[in-house]
Amino acid sequence: MFTYDEGKYKDNPLPIYLSIDKIAEDEDGKIKRYSLLFAEEGAGTVEFGGKREIFMAPAVFCFNEKEMPKVTSEYPICLKILYFDPSFINVRFTFDNLRYGSNTFSESDDRDRHWLKVFFERDDTYYGRVNIGLLDAKRLQALFDLLKEQLEIHPDGYWPCRSRSYLIEILFFLGQKRLFNTSNDIAPAMFSKDIEQIILYLYTHYKDKITIPDIVKEFNINRTTLTQRFSLEVGDTIINYLNKLRLSLASTMLR
Repeated sequence: MFTYDEGKYKDNPLPIYLSIDKIAEDEDGKIKRYSLLFAEEGAGTVEFGGKREIFMAPAVFCFNEKEMPKVTSEYPICLKILYFDPSFINVRFTFDNLRYGSNTFSESDDRDRHWLKVFFERDDTYYGRVNIGLLDAKRLQALFDLLKEQLEIHPDGYWPCRSRSYLIEILFFLGQKRLFNTSNDIAPAMFSKDIEQIILYLYTHYKDKITIPDIVKEFNINRTTLTQRFSLEVGDTIINYLNKLRLSLASTMLR
């Protein structure tokens, strides 16, 4: 993915691209890139690396070149997806030497590598999702807007430098958030498709008055079947789950 200058530097594309509300298609995985997905509004599911995660905005996912995300939602959602090659941060970087390190890296290279760890480091507690709060989301929105302006408008000859600076600031911000990346989500990663759709309904309409008859009517399902299947998969009743969701959101706002 590249950003082209329509002016005098059009023969010198930058390996960075910002997409709004649409994931760039590359079903064969031939285009290697890091992907930063920022969900500003709405709720949905994201599939990557054999996982399927339910998310509710604001949410951030950092994908490496081996993870090809797919986002689905039956409700309105606002996404910003930033694609870039790590060489935009440092010309010495490749996907392999970032993941495994290199004895040829200088001290400066190691510092630059630190900004990108959110994309390639994985363990039992971190798989690419960075939890952010509402104030964090506003800060990230502002940085994305600044970067978008540079990549689309090219206000002057220094736009490539400013674009790199804004990207580094975004990466620094996410790296700091990852240090305190304690999950405040109440949904496990995997559910059956039917239960997943019910949870997304709760995520999207949590501000409304929701009753069991409402859900029965919305999904055309037997009440007994609904309550039994939900309790079996989620380990809680629908109303308890909804109350926990609202408390989780309220605690996030207070923080």
